[in-house]
Amino acid sequence: MNDSLTQPFTSSEVFNALKTINPDKSPGSDGMSAMFYHQYWPIVGDVVTKVALGVLNDGHTIAINRVLDIYHKASGQLLNTSKSVMSFSPNTTQAAKNFFHQILGMPISECHERYLGLPAFSERDKKEMFSDIKERIWQRLHAWNEKLFSVGGKEVLLKAVVQSIPTYAMSYFRLPATFCNQLESMMANFWWGSNKDGSKIHWRSWKLLCKSKFEGGMGFRSFVHFNQALLAKQAWRIFQMPNFLLSRLLKHRYFSNNTFLEARLGHSPSLTWQGIHWGRQLLEEGLRFKIGNGHNVLAGVDKWIPSYFNFKPVSYIGPNNVPVSSFITDHREWNLPMLNQYFQPIDVDKIVAIPLSFFPSHDRYIWHHTTTGLYTVNSGFHLAENLAENRESSGSNTHRDWWKTFWGLSLPSKVKIFSWRVMQNALPVATALCRRKVINYATCSLCSNAWESIGHAMFNCTKAKKVWRETKFKIDHNHAHNMHNGDYLIHLSSIHSKHDFELIICTMWAIWHERNKVTHGGVPRSSLTIATFASTHLEKYARSRSKIWPLSSCTNQRASTSTAVHVDHQHSDRIFKAFPWTPPPDCGLKLNVDVAVNTDLKILGCGAIVRDHHGNVIVALSKPVQGCFQFDEMEAKSLFHSLNWVLQLQLPITHIETDALRVSSAINIVSRDLSSFTDLIVDISCLLSFFSRVTVSHVKRQANQAAHGLAKYALEVDEDVCWMVEIPNLIFSIIVNDYQL
Repeated sequence: MNDSLTQPFTSSEVFNALKTINPDKSPGSDGMSAMFYHQYWPIVGDVVTKVALGVLNDGHTIAINRVLDIYHKASGQLLNTSKSVMSFSPNTTQAAKNFFHQILGMPISECHERYLGLPAFSERDKKEMFSDIKERIWQRLHAWNEKLFSVGGKEVLLKAVVQSIPTYAMSYFRLPATFCNQLESMMANFWWGSNKDGSKIHWRSWKLLCKSKFEGGMGFRSFVHFNQALLAKQAWRIFQMPNFLLSRLLKHRYFSNNTFLEARLGHSPSLTWQGIHWGRQLLEEGLRFKIGNGHNVLAGVDKWIPSYFNFKPVSYIGPNNVPVSSFITDHREWNLPMLNQYFQPIDVDKIVAIPLSFFPSHDRYIWHHTTTGLYTVNSGFHLAENLAENRESSGSNTHRDWWKTFWGLSLPSKVKIFSWRVMQNALPVATALCRRKVINYATCSLCSNAWESIGHAMFNCTKAKKVWRETKFKIDHNHAHNMHNGDYLIHLSSIHSKHDFELIICTMWAIWHERNKVTHGGVPRSSLTIATFASTHLEKYARSRSKIWPLSSCTNQRASTSTAVHVDHQHSDRIFKAFPWTPPPDCGLKLNVDVAVNTDLKILGCGAIVRDHHGNVIVALSKPVQGCFQFDEMEAKSLFHSLNWVLQLQLPITHIETDALRVSSAINIVSRDLSSFTDLIVDISCLLSFFSRVTVSHVKRQANQAAHGLAKYALEVDEDVCWMVEIPNLIFSIIVNDYQL
């Protein structure tokens, strides 16, 4: 039996196999049905048989040997077959293994379970496949004594070390959700702490901790969402590079007759394709068309309108097969009457915010959630988080701006995280412990006068009141008990300076630190000692960051505050004089460009002025343009219109200045970018090619005041205003000041 299986294929077997194929089916990628071969076998049979037998009998080994030979010639390294082994998948027959062994001369080895730390073959139990990740995380978390870690140290360990361990595997495979939950449970136990009796109380859910710090969380990663964002990166590469070897392989296997975005999971998909297909789901949520010529984008069907979700019009009353190009005029501007006819005002506002390049390019997909149009894992992760929140219908955090300010305070990490726990009601006060059935009574352990809530422990306890009396702060004890969602803490931040608020938080932390020590049998300290400890701790921290001995005199602080306005005026004058407009070299002409915008009327004003090396005004322009785009896009539009105007006047410009750093950088440095902004830069580069020698540079706003004044004036006129060899009255004083400097 084994001998018959290892025999070479014959011509009769090829013919018999062909006869078993349904006449209406196609036997290969040539598109010819089996009926053709049945009917014309006497003509094509010899050729087909020769090709089929060549592949069946020795085609695989010839291909492998050819690859090894090319590698030998390219690298100069010859494969040593005596030191090499072959391994096969579990479904490979013994006859096939023996066949390759005889041809290639390599010994056969058992299947390698792992390659570069990743599973070589998929198994039914996916958790077992990735069990080494769980073991490595467990070892990391238990290699340190958690009592030696501050809470800030725990944060660094979890984010910088533990969360990076599964990243490599998650870049190629989809980890089971239950497995990710187990990893997060291990991290949560480490974060909240443990003792000999087991894990301590988890005062807040891990889902909250995985939220952004600006949304009330701690900024930990959700492994499931991060896994999908990493796999979406692989999907983006396949989408952007269809000729890539992996892209061609997957296309042949899973979507030979479709595009990548239309590909289905298919029958018996590999673990790799399952992960990429899952990542593509996230990628599709953030893809939209960038409008070039608009011919290939259907206005009512495709995703092309910039918005956070969907990218389709809210309401469209026209035919679905109308291309976007129908709403663009010959002057490459949006046709407002037609837009208002077919779209709702909310859609029109978003459409006119799409900049159109003067030289139209092809329509193409871009990633909406980055300024470059290129996919990044970070943007994909945040999109996955937001999509999950929307599916759960969770409301947005109302204190986002406050959280941004809070995390920017100059405080030690452990003090910030303590304050975060105050804001999130995550401190083990008696009321919380009683609610969880840990203790039976919720009275204060120090004063026994009231229930021990967070507000009571921080402000209204007898011991806490004595500490606050030793400070300069006046606490409203009638409202201090209201610490639900940190309301009173937010109130304190609104009525105190940044430094005073930092001292308040540090004092609260010192009160809590003392409270815990006394509760567990420590010797109590005086109120003055606690207040002094808080201020000293804050001062030492500030000194360690700045390396400069701070001024502690309140008199000096008040004196510096009283003169702040006067100093600011002097400082602004120095800045204006430090960055003046400078004339071009002899025989040169300098073009200054700026833009202004009226967001209500959706009009931007372009200002441009050309001066010679004496500072004399050659020409000036104020030009209103339809549109209201992103800031850098408006600056690029203004520069394009200014260059086009100068080109029509045939002025030999040698220097161009703009106060838009991104515009000047994009012109001088070639970058890989897919955004509409890059299309505008291409327009500018095309016009710059008409000038033999010209430089584009960035200047401060103070050196671009003349162009700025012309841009603001453009918002007040309905058509272009041009001045020839005269100084416009509206910028006369600016020109005189520039000339004197």
